[in-house]
Amino acid sequence: MWPSVLSHVHFGVTDLSDTEWAGHPLRETPIINFYEETDQAIDKVLDIFIRVNSGGTVLSYSDLLLSIATAQWDTRDARDEIHGLVDELNGMGQGFAFTKDVVLKAGLVLTEVPDVGFKVTNFNRANTAKLEQNWDAIEKALRLATGLLADFGFSATTLSAGTSSSPEAGSGSSGRTSSLSLAAG
Repeated sequence: MWPSVLSHVHFGVTDLSDTEWAGHPLRETPIINFYEETDQAIDKVLDIFIRVNSGGTVLSYSDLLLSIATAQWDTRDARDEIHGLVDELNGMGQGFAFTKDVVLKAGLVLTEVPDVGFKVTNFNRANTAKLEQNWDAIEKALRLATGLLADFGFSATTLSAGTSSSPEAGSGSSGRTSSLSLAAG
């Protein structure tokens, strides 16, 4: 008796019998709560997608950025290339814990994208084309940097932040170009 009375009170319907209440539109119509988002910026859309999707397969921001790169690369499979490189880098020396985020961010830096923020607008067609065109040099630079870290005794246990070991940090005073030039040479 109490649950039916409470549900009547909750919806403000107090004069219906249990039989009438069973078929009442308030009871039969599912309630959907929503908030209309007027901002159509792709970063905002991805944040909402990640939040809504959190109950299913957990996707990170980098998963979505990687999907964009995969869709835009013409001659290579970005997903296979990046995952393969991450696995290779993590297997060097005593092991590292680099993520695809580090590889994607380093790729932006090494290809001299003016804004290297980790956001969707930086993974446009032109920038992803630069990543693909320079992929061999990016791989070489990251392998070289990771090899040096391993030679100096660093590993996942001694490097707590993956970005602290980005190869561009050691590119010298001439700027980011030297990392790719060194790798290409």
